[in-house]
Amino acid sequence: MADMADLTLHAVMAFTGKELPPMQVCRHDSLHQLRQKVAEACGVPAALVQLVTESGPIQEQGTIGEALKDGEVQVALTPQGREVITASQDGSARVWHADSGECVFHLTPPSSSGAVHCALLSRCGREAITGSADGTIRRWFLEGGDCVLLEGHSRAVAQLKLAPEGRLLSASDDSTVKLWRLQDGCCLLTLEHPDTFERGVRSVAFSLDARCIVAAGANGLVVQYSESGEIQAKHQGHTAAVNSVVFSPEGKRLLSASDDRTARIWHIASSSCMVLGDPSDGSGPAFAASFSPDGRLAVVAHFARCARLYDMTGSCIHVLQHSDAVLSVDFSPDASLVLTASDDATCGLWRVADGGLLFRLHGHKQGVNIGAFSPDGAQVLSASDDREARLWSVATGACLRVLQGHHKRLNGADFCR
Repeated sequence: MADMADLTLHAVMAFTGKELPPMQVCRHDSLHQLRQKVAEACGVPAALVQLVTESGPIQEQGTIGEALKDGEVQVALTPQGREVITASQDGSARVWHADSGECVFHLTPPSSSGAVHCALLSRCGREAITGSADGTIRRWFLEGGDCVLLEGHSRAVAQLKLAPEGRLLSASDDSTVKLWRLQDGCCLLTLEHPDTFERGVRSVAFSLDARCIVAAGANGLVVQYSESGEIQAKHQGHTAAVNSVVFSPEGKRLLSASDDRTARIWHIASSSCMVLGDPSDGSGPAFAASFSPDGRLAVVAHFARCARLYDMTGSCIHVLQHSDAVLSVDFSPDASLVLTASDDATCGLWRVADGGLLFRLHGHKQGVNIGAFSPDGAQVLSASDDREARLWSVATGACLRVLQGHHKRLNGADFCR
């Protein structure tokens, strides 16, 4: 072949196996140019493309001729595992590449479904799932742009949770919880008890082995179900709406946060509970709560300008102060830091050991609704009423990327996990 086009490139989509037409490339072109060319042929944003040979990923340094052998070359395309997703009141979700800040997918339903309340990326990064104000759930295939509709809820979807074996759990304002099989969109189970959740379900969770489902309602109940839908326990004690519920890492306890100004740790085997917080201490409603990854601590987000860190005796060991309501809390993967997101337009990174403030993350112009650590703990993601999401360095507290494009406030955001 001529020197200007002396290699034939055969590209294969890693997930679908789809073969692309052969491409003639020049051995003197850079690997960056190769990635751009392959991305154009695949119809995929370049930020999501990683070039891989049988020897492993190709480092983007030097020329094509230096990196690839003469003759035909097989190249697979895979997401790089650095994506985040945002859900907005504007009726759309967006997938962003964390390293570049580029919006790589804009997920807008073909017909108006109202605000997108929640969104998540599948563990392999191939799919996104969104839940909307009209009760619809959509499964988006990112490579091809196709969308499958999961219908069944009659009111807004409040939360989505992925489970092993390709299953999805949804909670809705219609007072039901549904378990879906993603492969065909079939609803496997509907948990519907009007006397249990007559004012809507706000939070759901799977146990560690995915054999137990827990749901929390606006009437203050925390209900535990078997995977077949039988009620195993009704955990009663909260006197107002429960805003969040999570399992402990070992799966033997539950942690709930309520508008009654308390959080509670429930021991599943005995149904006994330990109350975290005193309704008379001025902390206000508890919006969210989380166990540390080692299960030895719990953090609770409160309306009255603080989050509280508790040990497993129920003692408050640190108070993490903001100047307005704390709406979201998260532990770092190594349990050494806590992230708080507040209506005061900031996030806080706090040391667990002494409760000291490591960094105050300034940049948002309105309240921050969500904060989350990346799976490797190196970055945090924040989402705000100011229509922006931001990525921050945990090591320096610096803002790395501003993710702009939504037209209304953000209701949720998370990393691909």
